[in-house]
Amino acid sequence: MQAVPPWHSSLGVSVLPGAYQDLVEVIADARGPLRAMRVAEASGLSVDRSKVEGLRSKLKRLVERGWLVEDGPGRFALPERQPGGTQS
Repeated sequence: MQAVPPWHSSLGVSVLPGAYQDLVEVIADARGPLRAMRVAEASGLSVDRSKVEGLRSKLKRLVERGWLVEDGPGRFALPERQPGGTQS
């Protein structure tokens, strides 16, 4: 099984590894899309450039697997889900 499974309506955030759960929760609490630097700040992580690049890779992995969307270049957000758990 992949460390970050593809999103499915029957899966909760709890199936993600802890670090990924934290990232999804930070974005869920935001009032809009966040850039990787803002996610790092909100998560209490280092804002050192190399650390933020590693964080950006994790965010992009969450996008690839359907947990997040990239709402413009470098802006990460939760996808809008339709009733019944499907993505729009």
